Amino acid sequence: MQSSDKQRHIAKCLLGGALCWSAVAISVSLLLGGSFSNASPAENPAEEPLLSGVAYTAPALPLYADDGTTLLPNNSLALPEPEDAAAPSEGLTEKQMLAWLEEQKKQEQEQQTQTPETPDKPSEPERPSAPEVSDTPSDSTSDERALGSEEGFVYYRQDWGEYKNVSYGNQTLGAYGCGPTNMAMIISSLTGERVSPITLARYAERNGMFVSGSGTAYAFITAIADEYGLKVTTCARSDYATLQNALSDGKLALTVMGPGIFSRGGHFLTLRGITGDGSIRIADSISYEKSVKLWSASTLASQMKIDYYWIFEKK
Repeated sequence: MQSSDKQRHIAKCLLGGALCWSAVAISVSLLLGGSFSNASPAENPAEEPLLSGVAYTAPALPLYADDGTTLLPNNSLALPEPEDAAAPSEGLTEKQMLAWLEEQKKQEQEQQTQTPETPDKPSEPERPSAPEVSDTPSDSTSDERALGSEEGFVYYRQDWGEYKNVSYGNQTLGAYGCGPTNMAMIISSLTGERVSPITLARYAERNGMFVSGSGTAYAFITAIADEYGLKVTTCARSDYATLQNALSDGKLALTVMGPGIFSRGGHFLTLRGITGDGSIRIADSISYEKSVKLWSASTLASQMKIDYYWIFEKK
């Protein structure tokens, strides 16, 4: 009888334990099922923002790089080094996220402060707006100042710093001053007296020889030549023999070029000499590069706006 009571007691204990384990298993199953099926993104701790109070959005990847090559997604972002990377299922740690943001900020600052490439064309030197008159241009090279000096020629450019921004009528010498500048070269070279383009520009203004929108009146040429004691004659554009003889004798010539090689509209041009083979030396008041080249008489004639040359010599 005692043995039978003992067996019934053991059976009750085993049955009670089995019921307890079943209850535990059912509870765990219910908890896990609710966690994965009913929780919203905000309730899931695994999807909480990594940085409290910081909203981070991954940058969009452009389809093409600036050089036209296809941009590969795995080359577009600088990822943490392998030893610092979190496990794929864990995402980035707060420390790694801060490091990544700091690196992006540094790269943006470097791009903003990067020095642009030096352009192929050199910058124009700074020129004073109202400089004092000087016979030696401060921003010209020694080669420009010496142009034609072996023959006693005096070269000026209307866009040198001393003249470029000086007023001429309602314009400037740099834009409309080819008349006074060419006559300054001719007068200075033939008389030996240095005459500034500014001085001749003021003469033209006083005598009503500046034409608004056009520049210098043709009447200025003979008037200013006579003022400085020069004799002026003319020869036809087609009269190459007379032009050749005049230049060979040390005289100077002047004409007006039309649209083309030397001008967009109209431009006075000085002929300062001739070579043994008949090539002509010029003095272009806006281009030193053209002034050092030799030109054929036919090329010059084809560019002329008027049908004649003025020929200058001392009286």
